[in-house]
Amino acid sequence: MYYSATILRVESISEKMGITTWQVETDRGYARFEILDRENIRRLPGNRVILTDADGNRFEITNTRDLDQRSQNLVFTEV
Repeated sequence: MYYSATILRVESISEKMGITTWQVETDRGYARFEILDRENIRRLPGNRVILTDADGNRFEITNTRDLDQRSQNLVFTEV
């Protein structure tokens, strides 16, 4: 079993030594997580994105177009 949340807004994405740290607002509140490899970011049909963090938790963006413009810009730098 793993944690799963829907991302509503992306506050920031930073990178250090190939590891990206995401700070986001989800349907369950604020979350901060690390993505170890771009393979853990999956683009799916319908502008959907699934992210799997270093602990195996999954975060979903149901439709990137539903995000505010700043969040969209940050996400598109990573996908």
